[in-house]
Amino acid sequence: MFFGTRGDGNASTIEQIHGLLNDGGNYSSVSNLKNSDVFTAVKVLSQDIADNPIVQYNDGVDEISKELNYLLNVKPNDFMSARALKFALSANLLLTGNAYARIERVKGEIYAIYLARPSWTTIEQDPNSGRLTYDINDDDGHHFKLDQDDVLHFKDFSTNGIFGKSPLYSLKREIEVQQSGLNMLTSFFKSGVNGSGILKVNKSDLDTNAKQIIRKEFVKANIDNNSSRVVVMDNTMEYENIEVDTSILKLVNTNNFSTQQIAKAFGLPAYKLGLEGVHTSVSQSDMDYIKNTLDHYFNVFNSELDVKLESYPTNLTKKFNFNIDRLLRLDPETKIKLAIQKRNAGGITKNEYRRELNYQPVDDETGDEFVVMSNFIPDDDLKGGENSGK
Repeated sequence: MFFGTRGDGNASTIEQIHGLLNDGGNYSSVSNLKNSDVFTAVKVLSQDIADNPIVQYNDGVDEISKELNYLLNVKPNDFMSARALKFALSANLLLTGNAYARIERVKGEIYAIYLARPSWTTIEQDPNSGRLTYDINDDDGHHFKLDQDDVLHFKDFSTNGIFGKSPLYSLKREIEVQQSGLNMLTSFFKSGVNGSGILKVNKSDLDTNAKQIIRKEFVKANIDNNSSRVVVMDNTMEYENIEVDTSILKLVNTNNFSTQQIAKAFGLPAYKLGLEGVHTSVSQSDMDYIKNTLDHYFNVFNSELDVKLESYPTNLTKKFNFNIDRLLRLDPETKIKLAIQKRNAGGITKNEYRRELNYQPVDDETGDEFVVMSNFIPDDDLKGGENSGK
């Protein structure tokens, strides 16, 4: 993170280099997508966030306006769908620790929401008021200098409340280990049947340069695309294979440590990265994933939407949230249990209960009745009130 001054020197730059993930600046977010485990983790989380609609509750009642619903769940701007915007924001959040979207207002009303590239966004903080200003460039070369209320800034792990860090920040060594193992396997298979070896040349007057030329020409003729061809040498040469301990290659190929660490950092169940789960069913793992991982990321979005798309005191009662019915439908067992609980508690009618289980509603007066289990007793009955004994 870079702290300095820019412009007239009255504002301090909070974030300057956005794509760099470690203190040395050696890792960029894009390069990590070349790692299949990181790619899978980012894809799974981003799609599970993006595929769920955003709703707004007013004192517990779903009351999102048509305009906000259109922007958040259908079409936020002229260039992309709401699903594409949510996916891109989620991917940027996971890869760089920060995701930005520019809010366009017309006569005080929200008109559109545009994705802002993290690498083209710079934050400044006023030293007196502490308010933030966002400098944003877009793909068309336009520059925007926006107040903090006009920018959605999603961040997860943050130590100053202003700038976030990616889970990848903690995975530098694991990714290095995994890449080293893949490089070793790649090198082994590229060398083909010849493998590594010692080429002996029966000449005593070879200097270093001559040895380098012979090695280069031998590799060129017998490795990579030529690795399965017959090796031809004259009587001045002798080639000896160096045996490779295949147990080391097996260890590299079956080592799941790095994959487990990547799953842990992103909060994913191990089976979503191709590893076998331990002592839990897929159904239980999915519910833990929704409760302990997705719900956390949902709140990252919810909290920012609450303060940027609604103003005080409206946002005291109006709260954004993600509707996860789609995720629950993927687990029929859990869906049935939840429907039964709501039905037994009198929270839904018979027809609402049947719809949740994908049954046709009944066409009679009982369909819209609420039913409460008989062991639910009103407080007045317990206290001997006026309704006691009825």
